[in-house]
Amino acid sequence: VSFALQLYSYREALMSRARQIVGTAVLSTFVSMLASAAAARLCGIAPVLRLALFSRTTTTALTAEVGRLLGVAPAFGVLAAFITAILAFATGKPLLAKLGVTDPVTRGLALSSAAHGGAVVTMSDEPEAFPFAVLMMNLSAAAAVVLLSLRPVRTLLLVVAGCPAT
Repeated sequence: VSFALQLYSYREALMSRARQIVGTAVLSTFVSMLASAAAARLCGIAPVLRLALFSRTTTTALTAEVGRLLGVAPAFGVLAAFITAILAFATGKPLLAKLGVTDPVTRGLALSSAAHGGAVVTMSDEPEAFPFAVLMMNLSAAAAVVLLSLRPVRTLLLVVAGCPAT
């Protein structure tokens, strides 16, 4: 509710970029899960942890649903989300600066699509980027649940991760 009240004052800016925001949420979530699956498999991480990494760009509240869809204990998903948030605190803004990303909308969307709540906290001192980070945090979490609910997408991600289909 507190985020909703804060976002209301930015409604015009958010609505004017609605397609960009939703498109970024869906595409970045899919690419993030695909990259996480491939990287975890290449690193030889245990299958249960590979599946837990699908939760890394979701909010803690939705990690249980992602875990249910994949047959993974929610605690593993929460841990993946937490570690991702910690990494965002340490590396998010410096990485965006090194890449020359200065547009506040792009900064908020990019960091939050990669690091959910960690990005929101990190962007809290950038008033023009913050509302986009908040909205992206929630949309990317919802996109993860929707994408994993689609059998063809879930099957593709499981194949890339090298895990049996659930």
